[in-house]
Amino acid sequence: MTGILCYISLLATAPDTFPAADTVFIPEKRQQVASIGKNVLQFESGSGNLLNQDLSAAGISIRQYGPSGIGTLSRRGADPSQLQILWNGIVLNNPMLGMTDLGLLQNDALSRIVLTEGGSGSFYGSGSVGGTLSMQHNAPEKTGESVTASVTSGSFGRLQANADCRIKKSNGFFIWDNQWLHVDNDFPYTIKNSDNVRMQFADREQRKSRISTGLHNKKCDVALHAEWQKGDRGLGTSAGSTTSLGRQSDENKRVVLHSNYQSSKVKWVQRLGFIQDNFIFQPPANQIKDSSRSQSLQYQQEWHFSAGSWNIITGAELWHASGKTRYYHQPVRQLFPAQFLSLFRQSRKYRIAASSRWEWHEQISVNSISAEYALGKVVNLKSSVNSSFRRPTLNDQFWSMGGNLNLKSEKGGNAEAGLAAKWNHGPVKTNISATVWARFLNNPIVWLPDNNIWSASNMQRGEYYGAQFTAVISGVAGLCTWEWHNAAELCRANMVKNDIRFNALFVPRFSGASLLKLHHSQWFLNIGCNWQSMRYTSTDNLSTLPGYGLLSLQTGRNILYRQHIMAFSSGADNILNQSYEVMPGRPMPLRSVWLKINIHINKTN
Repeated sequence: MTGILCYISLLATAPDTFPAADTVFIPEKRQQVASIGKNVLQFESGSGNLLNQDLSAAGISIRQYGPSGIGTLSRRGADPSQLQILWNGIVLNNPMLGMTDLGLLQNDALSRIVLTEGGSGSFYGSGSVGGTLSMQHNAPEKTGESVTASVTSGSFGRLQANADCRIKKSNGFFIWDNQWLHVDNDFPYTIKNSDNVRMQFADREQRKSRISTGLHNKKCDVALHAEWQKGDRGLGTSAGSTTSLGRQSDENKRVVLHSNYQSSKVKWVQRLGFIQDNFIFQPPANQIKDSSRSQSLQYQQEWHFSAGSWNIITGAELWHASGKTRYYHQPVRQLFPAQFLSLFRQSRKYRIAASSRWEWHEQISVNSISAEYALGKVVNLKSSVNSSFRRPTLNDQFWSMGGNLNLKSEKGGNAEAGLAAKWNHGPVKTNISATVWARFLNNPIVWLPDNNIWSASNMQRGEYYGAQFTAVISGVAGLCTWEWHNAAELCRANMVKNDIRFNALFVPRFSGASLLKLHHSQWFLNIGCNWQSMRYTSTDNLSTLPGYGLLSLQTGRNILYRQHIMAFSSGADNILNQSYEVMPGRPMPLRSVWLKINIHINKTN
């Protein structure tokens, strides 16, 4: 929901000068170093929505195949398989598909959600061509116990329940959270002057349970995060039809074990992660059911060193990926080892980082150099130049109908530069960030029809360039505080094959969002709007989808009793009742309303 989601540019809110690096303590994380000089967006966590809802409301382009279909992230003209999704430091991208369905991820107990735009391949490897979305679960901030429960009811049969229990002691923590979601998604719609019809067979039910626990002392900590999720959904009908497109069932298991040892000048980090995705597609009658199972086992080791004013991060990764489906001649297993090195330096005026990563399987090196410099008390300059790559997915290579074992890995480069400004004028605080960027990609992999059979092939190259702008302005007006968040992206994405250039598919030329937040005593009101421009839907660039703008509103009140909180909130999405499609033939819901009750019982020491 736009009303729930609040996002800011980290660079726009960066200090005017950077604090000097501590030579006897190593605070840098791999994510922090990888984001130097790049455009970074941080999102508010804990809304309880599906992750694709929150990102879409913030103006991030989501390719949504209908209200219950797969939702994937697209940014800076990149395909969903060219953006890497991290969960507590390990890669979530399905090795068979190369992407992650954001509709299967809930934003209910996440501590941190950060989108680093631009290539980060020198740290994160294959897939970080257009950006990296990182989700993190951390220990509770306050010592004590707390219980949170919420119930949400809304239009089109939406019913959702969340429960969260947390305990934090001086030497450890434990979190257990659960979520259940059901939506009928039966809504009327009109598209392209067709008769009024109603969406059918698009119901969705999702269940999830997660445990996070950890122990720590002065020098060492260990954390375990385990998550199970089961979803069942109807895929609806195509526009104007009353025939079901089938049903899909997804079961996901994710586990990561994290350990960290730190002395005065050395930090040693290890992660061991396991991910399993089970997928079953039940097509309409008289068609064959499809099922697949993908698994990945990941091991990461990092060493952080301090040497004077320099910090060094070096490490290695091992990723074992496997896939099984009847459309492979036999189960497929692949092993991808890699190692990386980064140098980082920080002073009161600048931060600079240089990174390199070597992929042993492809014999490919990706590199990066980035810097930020404080021009004065108000303005910071940032810039980054890097290379990145993406290997073919298992489906790209081994799918019996259309797979291509001769595919080349995608490899390209990215450059960006921008300014971030921060100043105060009385009660008004302003943070602004502007970035221009350009990217090229050799051998982009696409699936195109050939004699009525879709097959994977390499295009000649991809060319991408654009500009981004974010602004956060806040102030006080009498007894009311207010914040105004704005974000916009201009993007031009071209694909080239046989020296013929055409616009990339499903990439909006312009997208953005605006959010006004008002707060008075315990009352709040949020008004938001996000929009996308026209998108091309065919390789000849003759078919398009029109642009759209969606308006939303949320209001509510918090009731405080000692340390406890009861909150009532309600909202409306798509207030103007606009008929729109994100993907061809996939109508999205019209106006909807919802009501949420949240109870938080807290006991701190």
